[in-house]
Amino acid sequence: MNIKFTQRATFLSSFQGRFIMLNSVDDWQKIFLPLTFLCSGYVQYGLPDSLQSTGGAAVGGRRASRNQKTNMLVWVVSVSVLFWVVSNSVLSVSASTAVPHHHIPQPFQHLNRRAVDVSAEWEKAWCKGSKLLQAMIRSEAEAAAYVTPVRSPWDGDLVQQFRRWGYRELEDYRSELCDFGPDQHNLQRAFSELGIGIASSVDGGPNHCFYVEHKYGPTVQRPPDGQWPELDQQYYMVGEKRYRETQAYSTIGINPSAGAVYFLNRLSPTQAALENWGNPEVRKAWLPALASSSDHAWGFWNRVNTANLAGIRKIFSCMITNEVTLALITEALRSYPLSPGEERPNGVQKWPGTTLPMRYDAAQALLGSPNGLGVGYFLAQHKHRLGNKAVEKVTVFRPDKGMMPYLLFWVEDAPLATRDIAASKRRKTWARL
Repeated sequence: MNIKFTQRATFLSSFQGRFIMLNSVDDWQKIFLPLTFLCSGYVQYGLPDSLQSTGGAAVGGRRASRNQKTNMLVWVVSVSVLFWVVSNSVLSVSASTAVPHHHIPQPFQHLNRRAVDVSAEWEKAWCKGSKLLQAMIRSEAEAAAYVTPVRSPWDGDLVQQFRRWGYRELEDYRSELCDFGPDQHNLQRAFSELGIGIASSVDGGPNHCFYVEHKYGPTVQRPPDGQWPELDQQYYMVGEKRYRETQAYSTIGINPSAGAVYFLNRLSPTQAALENWGNPEVRKAWLPALASSSDHAWGFWNRVNTANLAGIRKIFSCMITNEVTLALITEALRSYPLSPGEERPNGVQKWPGTTLPMRYDAAQALLGSPNGLGVGYFLAQHKHRLGNKAVEKVTVFRPDKGMMPYLLFWVEDAPLATRDIAASKRRKTWARL
């Protein structure tokens, strides 16, 4: 995720009608630390003439006296202590309010640094991707041999389903993530050539952002005083069964006019529970049934494109930081077969990037990557509403400014997509998935 997304110090604006707040001591330090360094310089070299009293002996350009240095140092230390007390008090008061403010995760907060076994991950991703490809291009009856369940149990706008399963929706909360212009994603060139508007819907553009989080849900059980329980004590009921909030979240964008879906950022219920519950294992039965990002995206797609559900044409996976996916992208660019006269790219390139047709193993591995699976399931498990849609090719690229890669999956009607999808030359058993 671009650092601008999460480190922007923002303020109450009566003109904009938006309320965002300084989220942490780190945000306060962005304002305070430059002032500290400035004061330290004055301690060393003396105050400018305009800031000295007329009766003082020191003059700008001369070194400050020992007393002046001591006084200034005491002042800096005093302000530092005051800053720490006030900022922590403000944050404590904010955290205890009746309507909790969502903490925006830092870009790499949820990455567990580990060595990636590229060979094993490649094999796994290729198997998943090739199965999803077969499920997409075949009829629903035939697709059942490749994907289970072949039909998602979730349909419609999912408003009540999100509520039932402990999610809280915040309308337009992450709307800045649906601004694909220079202030955020820096995808002006790509979107211009694709004919897609860059602005968020809150700024009059075509890109609608949806955000849900699995905490502070409307069905969370509260004590008699009505206060919110601590995050590790938030539970809700579905039927006779009690579930615990996981602190998962999902941000997905929809552009109905362009037929585009954007997978922006997500922490799955499984991963969130592993990080927040303190248990060595997490069982599927403990998690919300409505958990897949592909189903989340389907609900949001239904909200703004009801009249043209089958109009899906492009699916983006944005701001990729997943280590496995990054390793698979590197391997895909290193190993895909070159066309005559084509030079191998040196890493991820700016738009137009590198496009791989789905007949390549590399493209199928990217479809089966952690950042591609949602695309495959979105198309394969909702074909009873979409018709037979398939990914024809995948483009790997990065923004005009920035290094985090994006994946663009190009969607076609299956008969068109299959023109360029030849049977893989590799002979491997489906049982390896």
